[in-house]
Amino acid sequence: MPKTKKDPLADAISKLTIDKHSLDDELVRQPILFFDMAQLSATATAERDYAKDQLGLKDAELGSKWRKKLEKRGERPTIQLIEECVLTDAIHIKYSDKYIKSKEVCDKCYAMKESFQQRSYMLRELVSLHISGYYATSAVTSPGRKGSGDIAHEGNKKRLTETRKANRRRK
Repeated sequence: MPKTKKDPLADAISKLTIDKHSLDDELVRQPILFFDMAQLSATATAERDYAKDQLGLKDAELGSKWRKKLEKRGERPTIQLIEECVLTDAIHIKYSDKYIKSKEVCDKCYAMKESFQQRSYMLRELVSLHISGYYATSAVTSPGRKGSGDIAHEGNKKRLTETRKANRRRK
């Protein structure tokens, strides 16, 4: 039975979610998650660079091969003609596909790494909200009457809304 390769990016996407009720645990996990993603990104970058080098080497070999073939046929091996032959060669296409796929994985890993960086910022903001009492439950109050926790909560929400509007206007 063949082993199925686990997609590390799919696993990483599930780890982006923040549990706002366990911020202490999330803060402890964040550097580990970011490091794992940074390692994955570094590996993907190395694989992309290797695939690019391999493509360049194969293209050089194919260029030499096509130059010799064209000379044997009695054709003049111009740079443009050799390039056309190399670009349409099945070996070039195979190595080019490998490079494109590795570049795609590398780009996705980089984007995921950036997402984990953003997650770090969001954790900081959520902790600030927690400290300010944004998630606090109000004290027991009579129906229709707001407690001090409700008033503080509404004030915090209003300040956040105003800050968001100001930030949008700046953009």
